Amino acid sequence: MLTISQALFSGVFQSTMVIAALAVFAFTKSPALGSLASAVAIGGRVLVAYGAGRLMDSLGRKTVLYIGIAITCSALLTMCYALMWSSLELFWAGIFIFGSGAGVMNLLRVPVTDMYPARRRGEGMGYLLTGSVVGTFMAPLLSAAAPYMEFTGLGTYVTILLASLPLMIVAALFVWLVRPDTREILRNIGSYYPGEGVVGIQAGGACPSPSAHPSAGFRSTPIAAAFIASAFAWGGMVMGMSMVSILLKQYGVDLALINVSVSIHVFGMFGLSIPFGWLADRYGRKPVTALGGLVLGAGAFLMPLTQSYLIITLGVFLIGLGWSATNVATTALLCDLTPGRMRGSVLGANDVVTGVTSVGLPAIGGSILSAFGGVAFGVAGVAVALPVVLSMLLIKKG
Repeated sequence: MLTISQALFSGVFQSTMVIAALAVFAFTKSPALGSLASAVAIGGRVLVAYGAGRLMDSLGRKTVLYIGIAITCSALLTMCYALMWSSLELFWAGIFIFGSGAGVMNLLRVPVTDMYPARRRGEGMGYLLTGSVVGTFMAPLLSAAAPYMEFTGLGTYVTILLASLPLMIVAALFVWLVRPDTREILRNIGSYYPGEGVVGIQAGGACPSPSAHPSAGFRSTPIAAAFIASAFAWGGMVMGMSMVSILLKQYGVDLALINVSVSIHVFGMFGLSIPFGWLADRYGRKPVTALGGLVLGAGAFLMPLTQSYLIITLGVFLIGLGWSATNVATTALLCDLTPGRMRGSVLGANDVVTGVTSVGLPAIGGSILSAFGGVAFGVAGVAVALPVVLSMLLIKKG
């Protein structure tokens, strides 16, 4: 049920982010501002992520997910009105609200990790994120169907945004079907996995005690390393994803092919999540995180070096693939080192940190591309990926 909800939201998120970048570019004629659309959405995530995580710990997982879906739907309507009235200011507000909803939905990994013991958390993350592969096919289908709805007179972008609303309602239905709330499964994990218990995999360094505030995690070397790795991986991924639609649009590629390229990127983000989860469980969180950083850096360097559609698409695919490995491994690591009753809070705090880099780095990347060209943008992508690898040197094992 959670995987289906993830798949539906993934499709809505992908198509909305493509529309956001292209609509801002159409309003402003600025590649830098167009690339900033994704950063503004991630800024909305920063606003709500920690609070949403804490609410999940206190109110339960499902209640907070309903709130996230409601926020997402209100954002889609706001963006529709902004396009219909040609209001750039209202459209920026809609993007920010949409990011707030995404910040809540990104915490779907909390209820999933509730349902797995430590030695299988990577596997559980893999199942959830693989569901997002289905979403990669939804955005191109929405774009392809839009011309057949021209009789509405609403325009392609508005039509796609409105068509996303029923998808989010269906996502809410599948959340409702989850019984019991996974927080209850976490509290009784031994009943589901006899003999497993809830002990995490130690990765070296001091860990917060069960009574500690989530901020104590920053004083734990492994948790701090996981925060650093995930923050730069998210920043590098959003930087690449936000710029690919602008690059292709400037090279005369139509919307359907742009969505195909972004879909391939999203497939890289989620398509191999199960193998990466298995590798993280089998060989450890540290090597899989470092591998992700290397792949992400290679893709970031390759993507802006040519006007070839195939090369650009390959580069953005590698960016997604590297992010996938890092995201699965660092999430599993954080759950390993975090008491269950604090899991939502710690993952929410991690989302705040990743949100900061996801806001700043795309803006910087867009400015570098505009001022210095593709080679400089590629070098910047490598520089962003480097801390993902180096942070793993802080962990003794795991």
